[in-house]
Amino acid sequence: MAVSIVCAVSSPATAQVSLTSYVDANGFIDVQALTCAQLAGTFQEDADALSA
Repeated sequence: MAVSIVCAVSSPATAQVSLTSYVDANGFIDVQALTCAQLAGTFQEDADALSA
C-alpha cells in the first residue's frame, strides 16, 4: 500500500487530453498503439467511448 502511495505522489501531473489528439489522417485511432499513460491522460468520457 505504501509503495502505491509513493508512486502516486511522485508521478508528475499531466493535463487531460482528448482522444482526438491521437487521430490519424483518415480520422481513425489505432487503439492498440495507445499506451497506458496516454489512456490514463484522457477524459473519462473518451475512455468510456472506446469500450462502447
